[in-house]
Amino acid sequence: MFKLTTNAVLALTMMVSAPVALPSVAMADDFPLVSGDYTSVSGIYVQDGGDVAYATFLAGEWSKQQEFAKSKGWITDYHIYANHSARNSEPNIYLTETFARPLSGAEGEARTKEWQAFYKRSNATLDAESGSRAKFRTLTGVSMLQELKSVNRRTFWRWPVRWFIVRLRVRPPADDHATRHPPEVTKGGLATSV
Repeated sequence: MFKLTTNAVLALTMMVSAPVALPSVAMADDFPLVSGDYTSVSGIYVQDGGDVAYATFLAGEWSKQQEFAKSKGWITDYHIYANHSARNSEPNIYLTETFARPLSGAEGEARTKEWQAFYKRSNATLDAESGSRAKFRTLTGVSMLQELKSVNRRTFWRWPVRWFIVRLRVRPPADDHATRHPPEVTKGGLATSV
């Protein structure tokens, strides 16, 4: 009886002090999602008759640019999506780029210099090329999304409670009942069925 009371007091003390001693565990229990990578989504409306020209640009120059950015570690992934149920003037192509975090001003300036070295063309030439694509495509908007990942809540806070529940369990007396119903198999002192 004394051992059961001692274990009960110890368990109660640990459960009451756990939120104070482990604030990150308590916070992890409050919101079940954590922040992940960012994805920039560009909506493009390709006008009738411009599909082949824009697809050629995407498969060639745009993909080459994305592979360069990926090789530098600036992005982790990129995709081209078609909107097969677009209504009038809605984007019928979506371009995505996934990256770990937005840039600071200084990082953006440094990347601009690297892009210019990669292109080997002046800004005026690049601007003219973009303007020529405006004949058959329109950028309708850009969104920046952030992935929210689900947290496996079991792994954070339930193991101490399981340990206390196992320790507080009253074992049946050694009699015929115990022979017919062997105790639960334990692994490392924790009951696997809890």
